[in-house]
Amino acid sequence: MVQWVGPLVVACIMPISVRCSIAMRALPPHPGRIIVDDARLTAIVDALKASDPVINLHCNTTFTSAVELLNTSPLPWPGIHGDGGILGAARDIELRIQTLALSARILAVFEELDGTDALPACIDRVIPHGVNSTSFATRGIAEMLNAGTFPTWNPGHQLDVAELTQGIGFGYDQLWLYMSDE
Repeated sequence: MVQWVGPLVVACIMPISVRCSIAMRALPPHPGRIIVDDARLTAIVDALKASDPVINLHCNTTFTSAVELLNTSPLPWPGIHGDGGILGAARDIELRIQTLALSARILAVFEELDGTDALPACIDRVIPHGVNSTSFATRGIAEMLNAGTFPTWNPGHQLDVAELTQGIGFGYDQLWLYMSDE
């Protein structure tokens, strides 16, 4: 079962007032990360290296969930059920993408800087041998591509579309380096 990664996402994103002021300025040329930029990622990695107990707890939860997702298939088209539409599935897909993308980005920093021999215990104890940042990124991209094949995102229920758009937008923002032109 995927655990909620909200606290880690909240730790990564800027306060709403800062985001609003940035939205008024021109965005950086692509590829510039909007949500978890390199400075935020560096702060997370530094907190992990310093054994910050809160960040370590959330990181352990995130990586445990990401490893579980490696062994599952992307969520299938749920069908539209009554007034609820596909909201439950849309939120699950968004959460899966966030979990996998953050895991890929955080692990990539350690792979680049120190190699996987220097992983913090909160990550090292949950990642199986042979799993790397590309493993998480590839699985996150598969979730995004799968959602793109749904026959509809149920535009009559705007929240369904919003949740899927946010999830795929986050995934693209974080995983574009792992994507091919296809």
